[in-house]
Amino acid sequence: MAQVSSQAQLSAALNIQEPFIQITADFSLTSQINILYDVTIESLIPGTYTISKAPGYDSYLFRIQNDGILRLANIVIDGQSQLHDPTSAAARALIYVTGGSLYMDDGAVLKDNVSYGSGGGVWLYGGGSYMNKLQMAGDARVTGCSARTNGGGISVSLSSPDDIISISDRSMIDHNFAVNGGGIYYYSTIQGVGGTLSISGDVQIVDNAASSTGGGICFSGYRAGGSSPSFLSLSGSLIFSGNTAVHGAAIYFYGTNDGDHMSVTDGVSVDRNTAAQNGGGICCITPTGSAEFLIANSSITHNTGGTGGGIYLLTNSGGAVTFLETVISENTAQNGAAGSGGGVWFQNSTAERPVIISLNGTQIMQNDALAQGGGIYLTGGPGEFSFRMSKSSVSENTAATNGGGLLMSSAGGVIDVQESTIEGNTAGGSGGGFYYANSREGTSAQIHLIKDTISGNRAGREGGGLRFSSSLGAVITDITDGQISGNTADTNSGGGIWHGGNSDTLTLHGSAAVTGNVSREGNGGGIYFNSDSGTLLLTDQVKIIGNRADERVSSFGSHGGGICVVPGNVTISGQAEIADNSARLYGGGISMSEQSRIDFLSGSIHNNRSARYGGAVWCHDRSIFFMSGGSIMDNQAVYGGGFYNDAVLRITGGMVSRNNADVGGGIYNEGNFYTVGLRDITNGVYIFDENAVVRIEGELAPGSKIQIESSEYVSPNSEGRPIVIGEASPPYMLLNENDRAAFLKPPSGFEGWEVRLSSDLTQVLLVPIQYAIHYENLRGASNTNPDVYKVTEPDIVLVPPGKITGYRFIGWFDAPEGGNQVTRIVQGTTGDITLYARWEMVSFTITYDANDGGGSCACGIPRPESFQEGQQIRISNLIPVWPCFVFVGWNTRRDGTGIGYIPGTIVGPLPGDTILYAVWRVCCCPCMDSCCSSFDYFSELPCCWYPCRYSVPPCR
Repeated sequence: MAQVSSQAQLSAALNIQEPFIQITADFSLTSQINILYDVTIESLIPGTYTISKAPGYDSYLFRIQNDGILRLANIVIDGQSQLHDPTSAAARALIYVTGGSLYMDDGAVLKDNVSYGSGGGVWLYGGGSYMNKLQMAGDARVTGCSARTNGGGISVSLSSPDDIISISDRSMIDHNFAVNGGGIYYYSTIQGVGGTLSISGDVQIVDNAASSTGGGICFSGYRAGGSSPSFLSLSGSLIFSGNTAVHGAAIYFYGTNDGDHMSVTDGVSVDRNTAAQNGGGICCITPTGSAEFLIANSSITHNTGGTGGGIYLLTNSGGAVTFLETVISENTAQNGAAGSGGGVWFQNSTAERPVIISLNGTQIMQNDALAQGGGIYLTGGPGEFSFRMSKSSVSENTAATNGGGLLMSSAGGVIDVQESTIEGNTAGGSGGGFYYANSREGTSAQIHLIKDTISGNRAGREGGGLRFSSSLGAVITDITDGQISGNTADTNSGGGIWHGGNSDTLTLHGSAAVTGNVSREGNGGGIYFNSDSGTLLLTDQVKIIGNRADERVSSFGSHGGGICVVPGNVTISGQAEIADNSARLYGGGISMSEQSRIDFLSGSIHNNRSARYGGAVWCHDRSIFFMSGGSIMDNQAVYGGGFYNDAVLRITGGMVSRNNADVGGGIYNEGNFYTVGLRDITNGVYIFDENAVVRIEGELAPGSKIQIESSEYVSPNSEGRPIVIGEASPPYMLLNENDRAAFLKPPSGFEGWEVRLSSDLTQVLLVPIQYAIHYENLRGASNTNPDVYKVTEPDIVLVPPGKITGYRFIGWFDAPEGGNQVTRIVQGTTGDITLYARWEMVSFTITYDANDGGGSCACGIPRPESFQEGQQIRISNLIPVWPCFVFVGWNTRRDGTGIGYIPGTIVGPLPGDTILYAVWRVCCCPCMDSCCSSFDYFSELPCCWYPCRYSVPPCR
């Protein structure tokens, strides 16, 4: 052991190869010290002494070569940069290793040196014929050094596959500066040589800066490619913080050889680093080699970059990127239009090699991008692509344009997201939670979302939760057992899901649920599906519940509270449920247009609401809704509680019931409505015009009920013209009684009308009923009143029947006795009517007048007698007596010039009340006892003169 306090003593000790040298005082070196053997140099305890670079001397302090080994502990090697010209071309590293080893242990510090070339603190360089080694352990430190080119703290020019670079324990590399690799620069200089940079433990690489790449570390294999792989291994409680660069503020990794790879594991923290352009935390570029990148159980937080706030990954040759149990949070990509990938930015440009991206147990949260991809921006490129995310979360990220949580594009490939959460992300444009686009024609992207939660995301435009499109290829999306809830699209469509492309498929099955999503101004509160030849499938126990497209009025929106299809093909089966959704205008449950087709096989569409058209379904613009099962119940709208159809609606099975609307409670039909089988549409079918009648494609089963509502077309007409409400449709050509019986006329306004088949059995008609009028008690009189009537006919004023002799007609009555008199049958009267003619007998009186001049009274005058009109009457047989006169007969005139009647004669009928006057002749001999006893009272012979012997009683 030697103790030294000057350069001379140090040189002397080294010359004799003293293995252990203690420094007892501070001193300066004015020339290079060569280390040619294994030697330890440290301060004499308890002091810590400094060996410094003397003013005027700029080159290396120590050079380790010829397998020499320098071990430093408890010592400061100070370049005194403040005393040296930073532009001096002679300025070199503090320690230069060319075929040897440098060990820095506790208390070993390299500081404040400036180098005109590489390596401000340490430069390891070899020619390929020898091995170099650097090991930092304990609390070794390299600080305040700078290099005009590469490696402000440490520069490693790899020259042997056996070179070893290891930094561990509590080592620190801080406040160093270079063009590339402010803290550490590591690269391979010889083809075929690869190596490993291993940093582990509680190492801190902080506050370093690079004017180009790698503020903390700049790592590269052999840059010309075609070489052995190199490996950057970062593990433990390693901290990268406060580093700055243009690219890769904490770490810049440049991979050019297959197998070049980087791993960040076991608690590494990359925090609060800043890159002016790419990779605020980490920048990884692999122009020729396949990218191999692993981050596990680590954190990338609070970093800022122009693009790729946390991590920037660019590969031209595919690769595999894996995140395990890692947190990537509160990073920012701030370069305006290029400011994409707040958390992670990835792009592949080759079609030759596959890309595999994996996240497991990873959190991507609270990152921000001034352009796209708040959490992750990922371009898979033209080649084979795979993205797998499991038990991870992408939350509370923001992007100024598209992809608040994730933005992804690829030329097809497979995307699997399982048991993960995408929540609370925001995009100023589209895809609040997850934005995906297939970028290559003729390819198909398979997206599988299994047991995921996608909730509380917001997009300024399309796809609050998910926005998947395939403008060039196809996107086949399968969502199983997940929750897509509480997402919002502010000014466009797809509150929960926006899915569009020429031939896309979106399948929801298992217990997948799309609930509580909102399209505030656009269409499709739950799902917006737009695929000309694509298919949306809802099956199993899928639920589309409580979504809304009803907040604000726009020129194009408010369609489809639950689902909006424009265009596309939809199949609903299993126990799928579409319920409690609402739309401001069209289709509370489903809105479909532009030649869409929906096959509703089973499930239920219930309790949906539209403030205008189609509580359950709005079927529009050449679209077809085909219902063969399931139920559509308890939906509500102003027009069409169940359906508003101005295209094609075909119902062959299932139930449409208990829907409600001001107009068209069950179905508002302005298009073609076809049906068959057992139908129960008791809450009303509104028929817009003669082209919208119900078209019957097969026999309606017994018990079917189709309640027709009143409309401008279905309304009574005064002419009683039949109204067609149904008609046979091929292949069903002739209707039958079951078909007729299924139709129920409107509940009001059609009293006196009935449903009837046309005579040729091809139409179901609403026609006025022909009621019978029955006339009773006519007594044989003629009757000119009609025998039938219809509700549409004008008032019928009843006329009396023909006359009957002996009777006078009183009027028509509605009962044989009592009742009410009926003078007219007013328009609108219904039912068969029986009218009873009521008569009274016409009786006349015949009165016998004594015609005695008011003198002495004649006796024996008959009493008045009554007789019925038209009845014959016998003239009374009584012969009146008047003293001194002879009774001649009865006459209708007092003076006897009228019609005369002999007593006992049957005459008549008399024309009315009749007075018969007695006709008298004076006796010839009024005082005789007898007066011409044989006298014929009506002969012309003169009477005899007989004495009056008769005792004539008084005429009292």
